[in-house]
Amino acid sequence: MSSILSNIRHNQNNLFKVVLIGLSIAAISFILPRAGSFKYEYPEGKPWLSEDLNAPFDFSIHKDAAEVAKEEAKINGNSKLYFKVNSDLAEQKIKQFNDQFNDDWGDSKLSKREVSFSAKRLLKQVSGKEYILTYKDDFQEYGENLLNKIYNNGILKIDDIINGKSDDFEIVILEKNISKDKIIGDFYTIKKAYEFIDAELKNKDSEIKAFLQPILENSLDQNVIYASGLTKKILDDALSSVSLTRGKVKSGENIIRRGDIVTEDKKEILDSFKQEYLEQL
Repeated sequence: MSSILSNIRHNQNNLFKVVLIGLSIAAISFILPRAGSFKYEYPEGKPWLSEDLNAPFDFSIHKDAAEVAKEEAKINGNSKLYFKVNSDLAEQKIKQFNDQFNDDWGDSKLSKREVSFSAKRLLKQVSGKEYILTYKDDFQEYGENLLNKIYNNGILKIDDIINGKSDDFEIVILEKNISKDKIIGDFYTIKKAYEFIDAELKNKDSEIKAFLQPILENSLDQNVIYASGLTKKILDDALSSVSLTRGKVKSGENIIRRGDIVTEDKKEILDSFKQEYLEQL
């Protein structure tokens, strides 16, 4: 015990210096802002109690997360689905129709039927009754016309993303780099195209229907297809264009004066200043 007291007496000057340095550090830390800290507090709706605050540097005013999320939600809600038209498919399918028509015609009963009068059209009114002519070119042209009508209108592939949507659901059609706003109901589906062909042939000669209908149905395919990659790119581009800031405060410009109320707008500016200040430390 006596040796401990003796050591303290001999080293009291050094101990005094250590205590003094410690107290000095504590005092400086208390008086000066700590590194990485922001000395102002500014509850919204309360007056600004510190001195007038001017911007010591240029900084952008950041939107709050809720506002950015609201803008992004609006873009998502207004985004449209894009579909591409395969412009070459109609020509391919009509060629398929003609090839199958020519292959099947020779063995059909229709090729052996004769008519008592000549005509250039498939349909002709005679004594108020419709007669179907058995002229091969007329039949072939009739089938081509039906297919052209269907493909010009478009056969929509019902992707999962539009399955169950109403006929007035809006989509964007892209054909040869030209976009058009359409609704789902503007298009045929494979089922609707079958129904259209069936309705067109319903009152025709049974042999004509039996010959033409399967060839026409075999020539159907979807030529309006959902473009998922394009839809995603357009949406991503729109979302990336959402600005995270609104305007700027320039160096030397007043941010807030003593006694001013910290409004929502003022708080947004102070938050932006605080963020920039802490990033520069």
